[in-house]
Amino acid sequence: MTVINSVLAKFEGSPQPRDTIQQYIEQVNRLMKGGELTVYQKVSAHERIKHQTVMTGPIVHKASQVVGDDLKEAIGPLNQVNFKNRAHQEQLKGVLEVLGTGELTGKDPDQSVWARTQDAVAALRGVFDGLTN
Repeated sequence: MTVINSVLAKFEGSPQPRDTIQQYIEQVNRLMKGGELTVYQKVSAHERIKHQTVMTGPIVHKASQVVGDDLKEAIGPLNQVNFKNRAHQEQLKGVLEVLGTGELTGKDPDQSVWARTQDAVAALRGVFDGLTN
């Protein structure tokens, strides 16, 4: 937040979230605090929000490229924040794998080298099947 706030301070005014964003935040907070969702569903929702945050970083970066060098320089520190957000999103994917497998089967996922090899083969098969269809 320190980096984000320092970038915002370089611009006049302090942008406030739209009303719809504020309502979304309130809804997410209510669902996260409540008992309606499983732990997997809560982490999944968190990962989707993190993904949206991660995607906003490159979009702001691309926008700064076409607006001007002063903006590109001002938002430079946000690249550091985006890198950390991407790392966190990858961690969340691992948590989702464990929680989702446990919710579906009642067991922890097989994370052995052989299981990871099978995962990679399945992913490659999906790529090649997609190319031929």
